Amino acid sequence: MDPERRLALCPGPGRKGRALPSGTGLFSGKPMRSRGFTLIELAIILVILGVLVGLGAGVVGLLIQRVHYNQTRERLEANVEAVVGRAELNRGCIPAVDDPSTPYGYCSSLLRNRTDAWRKDFLCLVADEIANYTASCSICARRTTSLTVVDEMDNATHPDIAVVLVSAGPNRNLQTAIQNTSTNTTVYIPLPGTPNFDNYTSSEDPLRPQSYDDLVRYVSLSELKGKLRCVYSEENLRILNHELPYGFVGSAYQARVYARGGVPYPSDGKYRWCVEDPDNATDAGLNFLCDTGNPLSGNCSSTPETDWPRCDQLLVNGTPSASGNFELTFWVRDNNDPSGGEDNIASRTLVLTINPATAGGGGGVCAYGSPITLVNRGGNRYLRVGNIWGGWCSTIFSSCIAFHSVTVTSNQCLRVYQDSSCRSLERILFYDNLYSADTSRDCVVSYVNGTLQD
Repeated sequence: MDPERRLALCPGPGRKGRALPSGTGLFSGKPMRSRGFTLIELAIILVILGVLVGLGAGVVGLLIQRVHYNQTRERLEANVEAVVGRAELNRGCIPAVDDPSTPYGYCSSLLRNRTDAWRKDFLCLVADEIANYTASCSICARRTTSLTVVDEMDNATHPDIAVVLVSAGPNRNLQTAIQNTSTNTTVYIPLPGTPNFDNYTSSEDPLRPQSYDDLVRYVSLSELKGKLRCVYSEENLRILNHELPYGFVGSAYQARVYARGGVPYPSDGKYRWCVEDPDNATDAGLNFLCDTGNPLSGNCSSTPETDWPRCDQLLVNGTPSASGNFELTFWVRDNNDPSGGEDNIASRTLVLTINPATAGGGGGVCAYGSPITLVNRGGNRYLRVGNIWGGWCSTIFSSCIAFHSVTVTSNQCLRVYQDSSCRSLERILFYDNLYSADTSRDCVVSYVNGTLQD
């Protein structure tokens, strides 16, 4: 290196160094050799980073919590659909595990998602009346259940609940209150955030009072019936008869009135019956019989339930002493509400015609109960011969045969079809229909394309 340049760069004693060229330095805006942060600058940067990380962590936590809430609500709805699906497959009953000490059963095994988003098992309760272990189980026939929900969110009490599903929420602590009596259960849902609340205890979930955060989904009986399309269901209580057979003065008369659906009693007569007889058919020699008592009443709608006798079917018999048309109203009620007045009730008004002794002109002596021959005098028809079970024509084990003529006894019925595969049903016929059409009392009736002729 040039000695003179070395002296300029390394000034010794008594020498002045060369000044930096103008336009260079820290605040010049021009690049210079690298320079580190001061401690103060580092501290400021760390504080800013800490604030940003803290804010970000809070936002992320809220987003995760929101995702878990949404996932759990979706799982609750999916579980409701799973329970409805199992009810459809089990003829309107929900498979459940019975708890003899409570008026409800457990249905957790039916759920599509057994746990919520916080990996805690859902609690699933089903009312006894619609569980498969109950002999009279029928969702579509029911009007009431023993399960009630008190919801503080809408400040209301909701009776007749079918299913209750509960998630323990973020704290993984089931807190929803379940209060039992011998015949009813009430599920109490407090407001979210209620402090120091925990009214649910079990061996797997001990008492742990905390801020309430359970998520609850309950399904009313009417909502469940709507999901099962029960509006036109054959499970509804109804009287099957559409007419009563004719009778004749001086000839023994007998007919039965049938009911089906609803919630039958398990024994000693399926239904309770009541009959209104404004035209005094009893004065004309007719009787109305039920196994356990007299069903006649001047006003069935105001007659106490306990005064309605119980039997499977109502019998009308006797030997008429006067001719005429007698209007009769038949009432039937079931066992939907054994301890109250919320039973299913159905009624139907029918006219019983008693003809004079000379009516018909055929001179026949075909008494009620005698076999009647039905002859097909119309187009090609096919039929199944069945038996009457509880007022219903059961042909499940019978073959589809060509319909030319058939003899029907008092406990038999027919399903007549228009096609050889017995799928296009034209009419269902009971013995009473044939006896009513046989006005000549010769025990022979004609079938002409869906109508009966003597």
